Amino acid sequence: MSRNCRRFGKLGLALAIACKAGATELATNDACCGPTNSIPAMQLTRPLPASTVRMIERLEDVTTAGGFGHLQKGHGVGFADLDNDGNQDIYEVMGGAFEGDTAYNVLYLNPGSTNHWLKLKLEGTKANRVAMGARIHVTVQTPSGSRDIYRTVSSGGSFGSSPLRQEIGLGDATAISSVEIRWPGSGTHQVLTGLERDHAYAVREGDAQASMINLKRIPSISPTHPIIRT
Repeated sequence: MSRNCRRFGKLGLALAIACKAGATELATNDACCGPTNSIPAMQLTRPLPASTVRMIERLEDVTTAGGFGHLQKGHGVGFADLDNDGNQDIYEVMGGAFEGDTAYNVLYLNPGSTNHWLKLKLEGTKANRVAMGARIHVTVQTPSGSRDIYRTVSSGGSFGSSPLRQEIGLGDATAISSVEIRWPGSGTHQVLTGLERDHAYAVREGDAQASMINLKRIPSISPTHPIIRT
């Protein structure tokens, strides 16, 4: 993500998404790579697709609510449950692109919530071994009815990346009805049932059942402060 896109909140993020996806053309290249001390004039030369607009409208500023405010520029972000407590933590590479523009990297430890989760480590047999590109459809039951959750296996970024193991938030789900996996290349369609909330599973392409993984809990690095410099 460019320097401007990081600094300009929702608008910058929306433009970063649009530029990266090739969803729109801009009247000036400065919109995604201009100087950090000015906001360039931006004008869309063709409208964004409706799906992109809907995604942008759902964006929410969580700088304060999530405690992510920082004076330095972020260069790469990774999301992962680093201490195996079921809550995704965030590691961010700080500093600019130029020599001397350095800063401590930061680790944001997630204090947790009452929400539920599911972890899936996929292994392909006919598809590629790391299941890159596999599409996951999780159906859960909630107090308000059935809910569908979708994920695609990928590293999740360019400057920053996340684990290939899928860490799926289930919110207030009361039960997992099914997990459906479509494996890339091989065309294998796999449906799993009987999975429990708040557990991790290894899934091998074609197997009738998933194997539960016992992930060792890592003690918190700092129980009193959510931001750790590294």
